Amino acid sequence: MFASRGGFINGSELATVTGGTLTYDGLYSVRTFTSNGNLTIVDGSLNTDRILVVGAGGNGGTCTNAVSGGGGGGGEVVEWSGAGFGAAVWPVYVGSSTSGNGSSSVNNEGYLTAVKGSTPADNSQNGGTSGNGFAGGNDGPGTNTGAGGGGGGASVVGGNAIPLTNTGGTGGAGVTTNITGANVVYGGGGGGGGAENRGEGGAGGGGYGATNSAQTPQAGTTNTGGGGGGAVGNGTGAVGGSGIVIFRYLTQGTQ
Repeated sequence: MFASRGGFINGSELATVTGGTLTYDGLYSVRTFTSNGNLTIVDGSLNTDRILVVGAGGNGGTCTNAVSGGGGGGGEVVEWSGAGFGAAVWPVYVGSSTSGNGSSSVNNEGYLTAVKGSTPADNSQNGGTSGNGFAGGNDGPGTNTGAGGGGGGASVVGGNAIPLTNTGGTGGAGVTTNITGANVVYGGGGGGGGAENRGEGGAGGGGYGATNSAQTPQAGTTNTGGGGGGAVGNGTGAVGGSGIVIFRYLTQGTQ
């Protein structure tokens, strides 16, 4: 399951809160950031119930010598409880696999941070490691150039390739959270490329790998931290999905 980190509890006063996209779940307000922005608090302080921070997924493996690449690792998924914020403008950064370091954070200084999943080295058939530390799968037993391992997910290691059928490994599964009021999975690993059969992406936005049947690898799903699918032959791995940051707190005036 996801890492849960407590602490940062401050005294709470009624405050005006803005930033992100606001939805409601019963007595709770939920602010979701799918791109960079600011959580702005004025006229008081804010105690959050939970905060979810998901780093970007790693890109799928790229090939230049006719092998099959591994899937990208899923982004780190971390959920904090009881984080308190004073009156201030709190920068929120949502990690991307195509720019910056891929980490998502609150305050941009590591106050609350989730890192990007790793991208396999060029021509490596091992899947990338997830930001939560779950390893990618390998190319299976024996010498195999036909398939790559799946990327590690936020909660499960990536699957190994199956050489006998040139099938890419499946990406590891991500983490399920109900911070918005509905169950959503984040941080799935990307599937490995396979000369005959693609590796499927892991639950949580992981993209599938490529095959030789004119099928390109799939990118990780936007704002899930899913890893990108691995390439086949002289191909390029797909990009990982961007991250997300979500704040959940008791709606002001109901405390």
